[in-house]
Amino acid sequence: MARKLPDTKADREIVAQIKSALVLRGLEEKDLWESLHMCRSTFDTRMKNPGEFTLNELRIIQKRLKCDLLGGVT
Repeated sequence: MARKLPDTKADREIVAQIKSALVLRGLEEKDLWESLHMCRSTFDTRMKNPGEFTLNELRIIQKRLKCDLLGGVT
């Protein structure tokens, strides 16, 4: 099955920000999905479809990665 890429520019930017922040912080995706209290498959699904992240999940990601995903709203 072909991997589904994010549909919009905004989706691609969110995924890129998350991946970039993980590298900058020296973290792995596992650290993030554990912080979100979700299984790996759910996290992978959300990364393929970032619109599926809840607002609370985005806030947790933002806090854990110390990055601004929500346009200055924390």
